[in-house]
Amino acid sequence: YQYVNNTLSNILKLPRDEIADFYLELLRIAGISDYQRKIMRFNRHSRIIRKLWREYRAKVKSSLDAKEARSLAREFIGRVLSIFRRSRSDLDELKKAIALLSKTPCFDFESPIIVIAGMPQVGKSTFVNKVSSAKPKIAPFPFTTKDIILGHAEIQGIKVQIVDTPGILDRPFNELNPIEKKAYIAARYLAHCILFLLDPSEDSYYSIESQISLLSNIVSDFGKDKIIVAINKIDKNTSERIKMVEEVLQSKFNSIPIWRISALNGISVNEVLNEAFNIALRNLGMKLPNYE
Repeated sequence: YQYVNNTLSNILKLPRDEIADFYLELLRIAGISDYQRKIMRFNRHSRIIRKLWREYRAKVKSSLDAKEARSLAREFIGRVLSIFRRSRSDLDELKKAIALLSKTPCFDFESPIIVIAGMPQVGKSTFVNKVSSAKPKIAPFPFTTKDIILGHAEIQGIKVQIVDTPGILDRPFNELNPIEKKAYIAARYLAHCILFLLDPSEDSYYSIESQISLLSNIVSDFGKDKIIVAINKIDKNTSERIKMVEEVLQSKFNSIPIWRISALNGISVNEVLNEAFNIALRNLGMKLPNYE
């Protein structure tokens, strides 16, 4: 009973109440469906097994001899294992849920959340590394970031959550792989502001046309009010190239703020972060504290 109870207790440490849509969507991407129903079922199984344990413990204590006690013990084990066999698929899925949720950051949905989005290798992790407490892995090849990474910063006395996301390719949501889908659902369910980074370089991993097409999809899905665009890597591109990219962006997204930055060298990163912070506050319905 102690073995079974410990196994169930680990599973029942999972949130039992309604959890945020972001976490439910993460579970669905991982193939874990009907999460709440499975948790409720395991609550019920836990109660049944506890009742059986008390019932059979009393029977064993009052048994006439060791043979009867062993028979009752075997009967108890058989009934408990029968419960486990009926719910084996649920058990396996909830173990997966434990592994997934245990490595997923805990977000405060009452505080500003800025999600950094864009295609692979545009400098998202470098930016997050520069402005927040997070230190994501940075490498010169695509899809280095495979999970959602949470960093923190304090701006004007307010705790701000800054989220590094995996790169997204320019294709429909149902064609994205599970890693890309994590980034998309972070933008959908977490962001009070989406800071979209572009790499304007002619030799970038992905063409500027593909990056702008992805931005168009994000604007179409999430609206302009929560998006700010940063043209990154200005220190390694000519002013003519940057101006050309900027003009294309302005022609397509004339009401979206557009910045020029270098995440690597810290050029204008604090300024663009402050604007993203103000957009996040507005969308969250928060006001700056009055210190007067």
